[in-house]
Amino acid sequence: MPFYGFSAIFDDCIISFDGFVSFYRRVYSFLSMDGVFCRAGIEPGESEFLAEVYPDEWKSFMRTYYGAAEEEKSWMVKESTPLLSSHSAWMHEAGFRGIDAARKHYNFQVRMGRK
Repeated sequence: MPFYGFSAIFDDCIISFDGFVSFYRRVYSFLSMDGVFCRAGIEPGESEFLAEVYPDEWKSFMRTYYGAAEEEKSWMVKESTPLLSSHSAWMHEAGFRGIDAARKHYNFQVRMGRK
């Protein structure tokens, strides 16, 4: 596989699929040493309580700042969406270090890790 050596890779595709570990391994292979990977996504809360609260709070946020039309179009967590802790574990398994949620607003989260 060729070496690409990117300093940073950003992913804001809010998708859910099988094979996250292989995806994270591939991203890891494209980064230069000390390269950074950031992924933005809508993810459920870690507890049952937060999983129930976040969608209502997110809808309220979207309605307040972007209007009712955008609230209806906004991305919401699907039942199959993995938890933040799952993504962090998969990133760790792929080789990333210093993994953390760099930004979190209800169920919208930006996670990052370094090579």
